[in-house]
Amino acid sequence: MMLIQSLRPAGHPHSGHALTAGVGLLPCPLTISVLGFAWVQSTAPMVALVLLSLTAGIATTIGAVALLVIVFRSSVGAAFADRLPRIETKARVLQGVAGAVIVAIALWTGVRLLAA
Repeated sequence: MMLIQSLRPAGHPHSGHALTAGVGLLPCPLTISVLGFAWVQSTAPMVALVLLSLTAGIATTIGAVALLVIVFRSSVGAAFADRLPRIETKARVLQGVAGAVIVAIALWTGVRLLAA
């Protein structure tokens, strides 16, 4: 996905953001473990408390990040408005290199796995 995005023309609508946001909303493995522990205890109040805490934590985190993005978007955008074309070009090159490195590592790992 990174390679494809780095080769798209500037201003192209990005479709990968929804997937990225969705992956970012997944709870961490420790949270899943705590929820599993509460479930194993077979007490409805404990499961409800853990689910309520999980929901409150996710909502607070998403709300705080969204608020920060809204507050800083205009000020950072205005500060970098004259530099955006150069920054975008360098960012696309960096994204392309990172994508190529990830593909190379995956291929190398696959070859080593098949050779073993």
